[in-house]
Formats: sequence, C-alpha cells, structure tokens
Amino acid sequence: MPTLGNIIRRLRDDIGWTQAKLGEKLGVAESTISLYESDKREPDVATIKRLADIFYVSTDYLLGQSENKPLFVRENLPPEALDRIEEFTEFMRIKYCNKK
Repeated sequence: MPTLGNIIRRLRDDIGWTQAKLGEKLGVAESTISLYESDKREPDVATIKRLADIFYVSTDYLLGQSENKPLFVRENLPPEALDRIEEFTEFMRIKYCNKK
C-alpha cells in the first residue's frame, strides 16, 4: 500500500511540479514537502485538505483509503494551464467562500 508521502510525490511528479512549487502553493518550505514525501513528517488535516484541492483528488485517495482515480486528470495539461486552474480556483474561493 502506498504511503501518503508516495502519493504526494507521484501526484506532484505527474503535473511536473518541483517540491519548491508545491511548497509555494501550500505556503510551506520546500524542505517541508521533502519531509512529507519521505514520510518523516505528516501534514495536518488542513494541509491534507489543501493538497486534495490542489491535486483535484479526494482526501480518501490522498490518504490511500480509496483506489478511485483522481477527480480530474491534470498530468496531461501544460504547466501554464495548471497555473491558470490554480488562479481561477483561488479567485472562486475568494469570491464565494469569504462572503459573510
């Protein structure tokens, strides 16, 4: 059974991101991503949810509890398309999730 670190690494590699790029998206240091991927440190619940959002997978998939394919296959998209998806996702979060 793959570990959380193995799954994070595979998903990151599938979209061609460096550990630094994923760290930037999560707001953590590259070294933190390295620790996650080597299973020397586990992300907290909020970070796991954020990783699932970034990779468009369920938290169950990310945690190895489901073998269902990711919700959205991103590895076939160029890096600039992935950046635009991330920008739009953030825009929608701000627009719809921060309303009082």
